[in-house]
Amino acid sequence: MDDTALVPEQLAGGPLAAAMAARCVAFVHPLLVQLDEHLDCRLVRTLAHSLVALVEHRNRTLALLLSELGAYLAGPEHAPAGTKRLANLLHSPRWQAADIAAYLLEQGRAQVVAEAARVPEGRALCLLDGSVLEKPESVQAAGLTPVCSSKARRLRRPRPKQGPGYYPGPPGPPTVVPGWRWVAALVTAWGPPSAAHPLTLAAWHGYAKPLAPDHPVATARAGVHQTDREAQRQVLDTVTAAWGADQLLHVWDRGFAGAGWLGEALDAGWHFVVRWKKGNHLRPATAPSVGDPAARPAHQERDGRAAWRLTAGLKPWGVRHLPHPRHRGQTIAVRYAARPVRLVHRDDPLWLVVVRLEKAARRRGSGEPWRLLTTEPVETEAACWRIVEAYWARWQIEQQLRFGKSELGVESVRVRAWEARAKLLALVALTYAYLVHLLGDGTDPLLPAVLRWAHRTGAQARDRWRPLYRLRAALAALWTRHTPSLHGVP
Repeated sequence: MDDTALVPEQLAGGPLAAAMAARCVAFVHPLLVQLDEHLDCRLVRTLAHSLVALVEHRNRTLALLLSELGAYLAGPEHAPAGTKRLANLLHSPRWQAADIAAYLLEQGRAQVVAEAARVPEGRALCLLDGSVLEKPESVQAAGLTPVCSSKARRLRRPRPKQGPGYYPGPPGPPTVVPGWRWVAALVTAWGPPSAAHPLTLAAWHGYAKPLAPDHPVATARAGVHQTDREAQRQVLDTVTAAWGADQLLHVWDRGFAGAGWLGEALDAGWHFVVRWKKGNHLRPATAPSVGDPAARPAHQERDGRAAWRLTAGLKPWGVRHLPHPRHRGQTIAVRYAARPVRLVHRDDPLWLVVVRLEKAARRRGSGEPWRLLTTEPVETEAACWRIVEAYWARWQIEQQLRFGKSELGVESVRVRAWEARAKLLALVALTYAYLVHLLGDGTDPLLPAVLRWAHRTGAQARDRWRPLYRLRAALAALWTRHTPSLHGVP
């Protein structure tokens, strides 16, 4: 018998680990060269090795603890030295978290140009959404502000199927805990989430809401204390300034459905698709402008007609049968239509697209159709379906926020200083950008070999074209078993 057939499969992981480490170095090499011009070479190496440590350390509650990451940097026997190296990197005044943010923008430029040239619309999709980082036990960290706890809301939800004793009564006011706020932007291609297309992290911005002037710890800082709209506007201004407003189609959820925000977007020349609330008012394209032009936008919204009245009885333009996301072999029927509308206080041409699922495919409490307000002209059935696909792709930003909390452990950070904490979270953002860069469009020949290091039971888990969680688990297992050597670091 040939001896090569008896070589354990784990021994073949050495070259694979080295190849994936080389991909990591190639991804961050331009950033490392830039930092090497004004940063000590030891800190540059620490930054590169920190990405490997962040991939290896899979523990949501301790993921960003410096002493835990130090053990992955220098080995368990030299964990104090590794912790000191990482602390020196985070507290160095010779670089800022904005350096990584600028690098991520530059990395996404090629994808935006390629996607804009590929599709007839001439625009890539820019997905924007935000979340909160809850730190209920923290009292000393800089920039803590009150945030509503979604975890407490989930814990208090009624469970009637569990029997008596699980219903806590009517829901009370939200539970408020210390924390920070977080907004992110992704660039992706047109199509539903199941389609194979690349994904790029465009921005990852943390901030704190302003406190009252008489608050004992109220210390307003530029770029730190911001309202939600200020932070979102800052991210979008940065993205559009880097890539151009005409090359991006912004996709937003119902939290952005307001006359004031859309007025700013129209004035800035942004192209957008936003999910419109059924009670928010619009006016038909042929109706004259109503309301007092000098009134506040919130008051002007009381005129016009509710969106659900504008779409009631609208005959579908077409129907598409899509694979059922929870039942293999089944399909769901999606019907869609559109009509031209206007904002109550503006005459900019807009279109309102309504999307309805068949009754058998609706989940409990999700019978309300989508109503999508867009600046894109929707005059044909194909153009209407393209708007549906654009909003459908918005699920990627929800997955990114979830992955940051559940897999990368962004809520486990224990760095008190604001700028040092921003640098650590910027390293986490760089790690996420590296993982989605590896997935790309799913054609990498090394990807199947890496995924074998994280077995998953079930066809649904194995057949996913973007197995982000499985990829991170596989890389962690591979690099833990075969320590990579980052050749090529400046």
